[in-house]
Amino acid sequence: MTESLVTFDRKSLENMAGKICEILIPIRHEYYMGRRGNEIAICTLSSNQLLEDICKSSEIMDKILIVGRLLSENKGIDAIIRFTLAHPELHYIIVCGKVRCIRLVKHCSPFINMV
Repeated sequence: MTESLVTFDRKSLENMAGKICEILIPIRHEYYMGRRGNEIAICTLSSNQLLEDICKSSEIMDKILIVGRLLSENKGIDAIIRFTLAHPELHYIIVCGKVRCIRLVKHCSPFINMV
């Protein structure tokens, strides 16, 4: 019983902290839907400027399903997986932009070196 209360309290605290951060540090758009494409998605990692630049390009937006960025490595990857499963017509995900999280680079460095 005590363990479930601690878990509930921790989740509540995390949710409250997230809401406070949203108010104190407003974050611009996380994603934009493309106009006519349905096979290509673009992930700009944590790069806000790249996301904004892509969404202003009619040429790119006409060819893609969605362009978005990651707010965090865990929730971001989860969102990509959920979106991909909900859109079976999506075949390609282009990953570009800057990586800010040292932990992500450290864990993915063998993969990044292959690319």
